[in-house]
Order: sequence, then C-alpha cells, then structure tokens
Amino acid sequence: TRALKTSARDWAAAQDSISVQEDVTAWVHTELVARAFPNRALPVPAADFVALQSSIVTLSTLTQLLSDDVTQLVAGDTFSKLSATFDAYRPLVEELYGDELRDADCAPTTDCVDLATSHLLD
Repeated sequence: TRALKTSARDWAAAQDSISVQEDVTAWVHTELVARAFPNRALPVPAADFVALQSSIVTLSTLTQLLSDDVTQLVAGDTFSKLSATFDAYRPLVEELYGDELRDADCAPTTDCVDLATSHLLD
C-alpha cells in the first residue's frame, strides 16, 4: 500500500494538470502492468491503451443497436487497435505466466495464455 501511495503522490506531483478520467486511468494501467509484469516496459503507451479502452466502451454502447455488418464497418479501426494491443501484451503473459497456464483448464477456450491476455486487457 505504501508503494502505491508513493507512486500516486509522485505521479500527481509530476503533472502540470490532471484530466481525471484519462490521466488517472493511464496511471492505474501503468501501476497494474508494473505489478503484473515486474521490470518490463509498457508494451503499449498508457495513453494509447486508455484511448482504446474509451473507444471500446463507446462502441459497446452504440453498436448494441446496429447489425454485425454495420458494427464491423464502424468499429474496424478500433478492432484493429485492439488486436495490435493484444498482440503486444500476449508475449509478456506467455513469458511470465505461460508455464503456469500451460496445463490449466480454460474451457471452453483452448489457449489459456490468450484467455489471460484477454482478461488483462478487459
């Protein structure tokens, strides 16, 4: 808890201004990645991750009213960014947790590393 408080204090002191939603979410993401993947750099800049997350939330609300074909058309760029982000994080999950996940039961999916990576991005 002390390390988290120190990190929050140091982060806030380094900011000229704070955009509560974006900046705090980026800091939280950075802290979570630092704990899940010690001594590893962020595979995707925190601001990009936050922008992607925001796009997904917006799209999930808007596309409830659209057909799958229209959703693909509207959300194509976001889906591409999500795929690229998944591909950036998956090697870290494999490296650090692959042995532990190799024989795990992740039914109905067959790849526990993919599932863990997906949960990380969620």
